[in-house]
Amino acid sequence: MSRWFVGFWLLGIVYLHAQTRYSPTQSGGAKPAFFVKTAAFAHYDNAVRMHSKSKLPLQIVRLKKYYCLLSPPFTSLSEAQKWRKRASKTFTDAYVIKLYTNAVPKTIHVSPVPKATAQQQPTRTPFAQGVALYKQKAYEDALALFDRILISDSENIGARFYYAKTLYQLHLLDEAKKAFTTLSKVEENPAIRKAVREYLEKIARQRKKHFVNAAVTAGIGYDDNVNLNTDYGTTRYGPYMLINDTNKTKSTYAIGAFSLTHRYDAAAFSVLSALYSYNEFFHTAEGNDLNYLDLSTALLKKYGRFSLILPVGANAAYLAGDAISYNLYTAPSLSATLGKNYRLSLHTVLTDNFTQFAKDRDYIMLGGGLGLRKQIRKSYWGVDARIAYYREKSHSSRYDINRDLLATMLYGRYYLYHTLYFDMACHYDKASYRDLDSVLGYRREDDKSRYTVTLGNEFGKTAVLSATYSHTENHSNVHAFSYKKNNVALQYRYKLYKE
Repeated sequence: MSRWFVGFWLLGIVYLHAQTRYSPTQSGGAKPAFFVKTAAFAHYDNAVRMHSKSKLPLQIVRLKKYYCLLSPPFTSLSEAQKWRKRASKTFTDAYVIKLYTNAVPKTIHVSPVPKATAQQQPTRTPFAQGVALYKQKAYEDALALFDRILISDSENIGARFYYAKTLYQLHLLDEAKKAFTTLSKVEENPAIRKAVREYLEKIARQRKKHFVNAAVTAGIGYDDNVNLNTDYGTTRYGPYMLINDTNKTKSTYAIGAFSLTHRYDAAAFSVLSALYSYNEFFHTAEGNDLNYLDLSTALLKKYGRFSLILPVGANAAYLAGDAISYNLYTAPSLSATLGKNYRLSLHTVLTDNFTQFAKDRDYIMLGGGLGLRKQIRKSYWGVDARIAYYREKSHSSRYDINRDLLATMLYGRYYLYHTLYFDMACHYDKASYRDLDSVLGYRREDDKSRYTVTLGNEFGKTAVLSATYSHTENHSNVHAFSYKKNNVALQYRYKLYKE
């Protein structure tokens, strides 16, 4: 009886020792443990989504900012290989990791190559597939391939270089700096050494807390209806017939603009402050020189795939040296990344206006809307829609202040060549005025459309030359407010960087 008791006691000790030795949450031990790795993600919800597709007992393990999908440990390679075959039904790029420590691996990996991609490129080497995914900006998928290559061939310089570059593109600066620093010590190719040095300099700049940027713009413009004169010869105002001034005021002018921004990056948020000035001067039509000045600051905060912006600002506009309006405003917005190419935004705006050029025109404006933007490599398109509510502050008898506005915009950019681009924007605004004019006997209704096209060329990272044409039409049931106009502008913008 005592011998059986001692035997069971020794067997229990051996079992507990084996359980402790090969537990994935323990460290230490000289014998290897084998894990099957299937994916890792920068965002937890991506890891959960992939985890839910598999019926295998995977675990989601947090590694710094990553969420890794990992199998239970195996004591033999053959057992791990069998398990990998089962996992490959869901994860086409599952592979085995051999560790001499039983801790969760510290290297960072991301999602495997999608099955469709692997089928489309059956003849490519894993490295070629990784480079192709990198160029397609599928960085999480590319990193998984480079990581797998380095497990079996740690001296593969090409994979090590792209592995570091991909970490940088994912904004994982700590890991990217470590990878680039290691590569700089062993690589002798001058071109790669130069590229590595440039990436390390970029990382150092991005780790700064204060960034100051400035830009200046100079150009010329032409406006064929600077005073917004109507094309209608007469307007009926109750029992009266008014004669409109239909002589369009044409003007050529010079353009000058300046912007200065400062960004402070804290550990959990950023603060962006900006000063912007736009000026039109030397108008051939006297009295139309325009000056506009805006000062704002904004709090920027990221929550995974979400971004929150909380700005507040003030601006002033002057015409021929006389103040025409002052505005205090705030425009909070919340945006979210959808997939790899889409971004959805929800924005609101509140403006307190003080109009100077005429009496009883001050107003409060409250608005909000939605926007959707799609990025395709260096090209993009987007659509934006918002509604706004204007309310007069003076409680006057004016009938053209209180109104509801529906505004929509479709915009996009397409690069014809590497630096030559084409911009397009279409705006449509519908304004419904709420107050009934006692003389006219009806409410004012406006429909305004504007079409803008721009052809520009970028000269490196510092200069842009652009030519813009814009056509605007406003149709109103009160003829005095209907007009058409065309604008042409040629501008040169030069960016100044202070690091």
